[in-house]
Amino acid sequence: AADQRKRWLSAAAAAWAVPVRACLVRRSIAVTLGRCPPPVAAGSPWPAGPDAAAGLSSQRRQAGRRVGDDDQAQARRVVRATGRGYICVQTDTKGELVVQGLRTMNRGAVLGELLRHRPTSRKQLARAAGLSPATVTRVVAQLRAEGLVREVGEVAADKRGRRELLLDLAADRELAVGVKLGASTTRVLLTDLVGDPRDAHAEPTPIDLAADELGMWAARATVRVVGDNAGNVRRAVLVIPGAVSGLEQTISNSPNLPQVEDGRFLEAFRAHIPWPVVLENDANAALVGERRFGAAQGSSTAALVSLGTGLGAAIAIEGRLLRGRHGVVGEFGQLPVGPLGTRLEQMVTEAAILRRAKDAGVLLDSAEAVFAPDAPAPLAEVRRQFDQALLVALGAVVAACEPELVVLGGSISQHLNADLANHRLALERIFRVAPALVPARLGRFASVVGAVVLGLRESYADLGVPAQYLDDLPAVGLAAERLLTLGAHH
Repeated sequence: AADQRKRWLSAAAAAWAVPVRACLVRRSIAVTLGRCPPPVAAGSPWPAGPDAAAGLSSQRRQAGRRVGDDDQAQARRVVRATGRGYICVQTDTKGELVVQGLRTMNRGAVLGELLRHRPTSRKQLARAAGLSPATVTRVVAQLRAEGLVREVGEVAADKRGRRELLLDLAADRELAVGVKLGASTTRVLLTDLVGDPRDAHAEPTPIDLAADELGMWAARATVRVVGDNAGNVRRAVLVIPGAVSGLEQTISNSPNLPQVEDGRFLEAFRAHIPWPVVLENDANAALVGERRFGAAQGSSTAALVSLGTGLGAAIAIEGRLLRGRHGVVGEFGQLPVGPLGTRLEQMVTEAAILRRAKDAGVLLDSAEAVFAPDAPAPLAEVRRQFDQALLVALGAVVAACEPELVVLGGSISQHLNADLANHRLALERIFRVAPALVPARLGRFASVVGAVVLGLRESYADLGVPAQYLDDLPAVGLAAERLLTLGAHH
């Protein structure tokens, strides 16, 4: 076994052009210190070629090329030993190879545990991170010198002697801003580094503007909310009602706000905002928000269906949000399931309901009357058609990923709460099994809350927090309660 290990480490050194000392890799130490899984078996192929090793250092560094799923699965399991300590080779949330040295890993583990359990003491951090008290003390001293961590009080204790001091993140050091550009309303949310809301704003979207004018308007609305805090913001996460291509950073499939598909929209938005911009689909962002703070907490495989101005859907499998190469995963609204190819979105949105009611001889200002228990016969038929179309949408979601639960969001979904059990039974008659159907908890702020969560996770990664912590962050606490209150009031 030792000879095999020596050959494996030598092969690794040759592949990565880095000197490697052949020594015993103790799994327990590697796992404890690096928070990494055990190494691959001796003789297994190295996860990437020499080009991925350019610029190796103890700092967080991307590998210069995107790796495939097979490479990612191996890279997460690779731990190697060098003369300077353990180095973990894994992937970050974007699928890039990340190489970390011992000090960087210790720092990331301490930050990750502090973000999970804040406020906490040095002793509690050492226990949670699996590090020695001396190591935690050194890391905390470094983080305090950087202005990232501060002492905020004492731990209550019955025993006499030196009291432990509580540590917390300097939450005002960095802010996150999320923007949800909707076909009816635009919402902007500003939070601190732990997700506590600082400001929130909502106003009607001027849908009559041209693409470049709409981009400029959205950027200026965002900058107004940030105000004098612009220097503390690292990025803006823009959420739009359409498919976002991760390859070309383009937008498509946005029938309710077609201006965003014009490249001049995004060009104008970026030109009038002083930070890097991250794009995301609105349903994807809503699912991120609901999984972190809302109705889908604790569900690793979940979906969200949003019913309102449009029909949107999002899917997460084993905690991983599915986007697709061109962002069309979840675009079930584009399915031509109706007569003469009518798209599903044209059968379940508020505009579709009002149009069908008008065809039945009833003029409505809102769709609420269709869902009343004592609705007249013409509206009851409109409701029956809606229920059938909704069953198609929910069935498509179940067939696609078999989620543990489906969150129903959007303005229409608030009228469905009393009938969720019936919709679940309808799914059971088709599939024999059905997920739980639950209403969204974050209300109409779900997408913008998800945008902030995505932005904060990017910030945590920039600070060196390991990828395995990010799905549990920001931590659920007072910030989450305030976000839920925000959603309920807007």
